Amino acid sequence: MQMKPVFCRLSQLQTLPRKIPSVAFKSNHSLAHEYVPGPEPSHVYRNAHQVFDTIPDLDVVSATTIIGQFARLHQYREAIQLFSRMLFLNITPNEFTFGTVIHSSTSLGDLNLGRQFQACAMKMGLNYMVFVGSAVLDFYAKTGSSQEAQRAFEDIQHPNIVSYTTLIHGYLKKGSQMGQNEEAVNLFVEMIREGFVPDQYTFPCAIIAAANIAALEMGRSFHACAVKTLGELSVFVEAQEFLRDLPFNPGVGFWKALLGGCRIHSNTEVGALAGRNILDLDPKDASSYIMLSNAHSAAGRWQDASVIRQEMQERGLKRIPASSWIEIKSKIHVFVNCDRSHHQKGWYL
Repeated sequence: MQMKPVFCRLSQLQTLPRKIPSVAFKSNHSLAHEYVPGPEPSHVYRNAHQVFDTIPDLDVVSATTIIGQFARLHQYREAIQLFSRMLFLNITPNEFTFGTVIHSSTSLGDLNLGRQFQACAMKMGLNYMVFVGSAVLDFYAKTGSSQEAQRAFEDIQHPNIVSYTTLIHGYLKKGSQMGQNEEAVNLFVEMIREGFVPDQYTFPCAIIAAANIAALEMGRSFHACAVKTLGELSVFVEAQEFLRDLPFNPGVGFWKALLGGCRIHSNTEVGALAGRNILDLDPKDASSYIMLSNAHSAAGRWQDASVIRQEMQERGLKRIPASSWIEIKSKIHVFVNCDRSHHQKGWYL
């Protein structure tokens, strides 16, 4: 027998007949996965208990799904009560169950409860899982326990962008206490080195932290990093708006960062704008001409590339030739591209 999903709203649940044959649930166990509680807090817990107690063979996936729905509707105490009911029914929670109830503890601001859930997860060996680790990290970061947040971060086997951003934000909340702004900046730099791309939540935290320690040059670098990221993601409208709204005049590095993204995605219109700003700001920088010429060439605009090269020649600018070096018997030998004057030129001819 196939039934239509009925657990859409608790308000609808109130109107269901009180005696639903248990065979109906047996025929479609996935009903529990489609359960979404409604906004009636006074009825939530009683009806949720009925769902838990009525569905035969309730498993961890079904139970966690229902608990998660309560948490998403900000009914955190009910979610935690259902977690207790789940344990009473001898259903072993998984990393997603613990992550959900730890997030609920965070929202309630209940430090003791959050610690208890963390301890349970540790006993089950789940604290190394990224979902649990991120929840614990968020819990301590938001309750002001930065040292414990740091330990939680170190416990995560494979931290992701959310993990980094959560800890950076936690450091930022502590402000000037014990050098927390410096910690936020250092962690942001570490995140970049690990290859993570900052998002709209990470950048503001890093920039504010840099401003708080008067690291003006570092703050500018973070802004330039944001422009580079927006360009590489091909969101050029947002990149231009970001440049326009900067509290200072963007330098050559900002426009080069934007031009790099234009070259990747062959955006000649924005690339031309970036190129002209580069040349206006530093007309004697040969690398700027070469970068702009290469961007035109990559887009197939050979005439424009030729014009840039011609302008470069007229200004008497030359491209710095590529070079390499090798150390032999404590002596360094330097070789320059197209140079045939080295006495050991036979090494590379």
